[in-house]
Amino acid sequence: MAQLLGPDATSRTVTLGNGRSAHGRTATVYSDSAATTLADINVYDGTGTPGAAISGSTLTVGADSLLPRFWFEDDLDTLYVRVNGRSGVQTIYADIDARLDAAVGLTAGDAVADVGALTSSAATGGDSPTEAEHNAVRTDVAAVRTTVNALLASLRAANLIDT
Repeated sequence: MAQLLGPDATSRTVTLGNGRSAHGRTATVYSDSAATTLADINVYDGTGTPGAAISGSTLTVGADSLLPRFWFEDDLDTLYVRVNGRSGVQTIYADIDARLDAAVGLTAGDAVADVGALTSSAATGGDSPTEAEHNAVRTDVAAVRTTVNALLASLRAANLIDT
């Protein structure tokens, strides 16, 4: 997994320990839940490529109490943030789309092809398919099943779905 963009909409809002707005405050981003190791994060400049490293892993919380978007540390989809060095540690997550793409091996700019037609064999047997037509459809269904199972396995391995 490469660097992922985040935080996602569900974890982007941060508050002070008492629940008050954290707008204008400094938020420090950590790679561990104990908030002892600074995360290696990068600037998001609107492109699909991480920008400069963010010195000290610190961000300024926006007027809406939202963290700005940034690139997460390599191979991590969960980070932790503390506001003003005194609030509790809050968990933040990379964007769900980026997490799903990483789980199935996609990177920015990859095209996702539509599933092809079930079979290239045209039905010629009237209402009843010929044996060749039946076998072609059966082969195509087996291939789709294999693809779906591989996708589900990737999502499970990334803890994005339960078994």
